[in-house]
Amino acid sequence: MPSSQSSKSPSKPRTSSREAPRMERPDAEVLARVEAVMAVLPVYRRAMFGTVAWWLERNAQMLGCVWGVDLNVRVGEVEAQRLVASGKARPFEPMAGRPMREYVLVPASTLRPAALKRWIVRAIEFTETLAAKQGK
Repeated sequence: MPSSQSSKSPSKPRTSSREAPRMERPDAEVLARVEAVMAVLPVYRRAMFGTVAWWLERNAQMLGCVWGVDLNVRVGEVEAQRLVASGKARPFEPMAGRPMREYVLVPASTLRPAALKRWIVRAIEFTETLAAKQGK
């Protein structure tokens, strides 16, 4: 006689083994300094990762954000590895074990205005090489 019970096991709530992203709220002074530089560049601002991030107008690709007292900039995977190895930047890893390999963190709170602008321009130069993002 066939059983009237389903062979499926009861469903369990899904749990993720991933750690939640570590959101670094933007430091107000660093954010003001970065916004002053970004104001004259072909970029637009959006909320992302619980902070403020910027995208290139030309291709809608993210180029960086303020991460606490640091500036997160997109420089490409090879350049990011070189900068981290040289000690000029730190890896950007918003979730443990899940680095964003094209991005690095630099200490924006201690950078002089010209150096801060150079990092932002470096991120723009790399991000300009990327294909335009397709709209959703």
